[in-house]
Amino acid sequence: MPKSNVARTWCDPALGDAELELLLPWYAIGALEEADTRRIAVALASNPERVRESAMIRREQTAVLDAAEQLGKPSLRPLVALFAAIDAESVTPAKVVAFKLAGTTRYAPARKIR
Repeated sequence: MPKSNVARTWCDPALGDAELELLLPWYAIGALEEADTRRIAVALASNPERVRESAMIRREQTAVLDAAEQLGKPSLRPLVALFAAIDAESVTPAKVVAFKLAGTTRYAPARKIR
């Protein structure tokens, strides 16, 4: 019975094309353990096409991170508006009963029930 690809990845020091292809993005961002990183470095040394692919993945990663940084921080206005809407909502006895039936006591901020 042949070994599965996953078992081979962790047991066999030589990487096949399928395993290399799966691990290459993780290698490019530095998210692999040292042993896997070494195995991929050895595999890349003998495959110029994979070296180019690894470089492309790193360029894409840098571009994505740069684009995300240019977006800036999100505005707090939607969060403030949400909390204002929650505070403005009235709590009726029917809502209190519904929440109690649901088994929760978190049905409203501390305020009087009308």
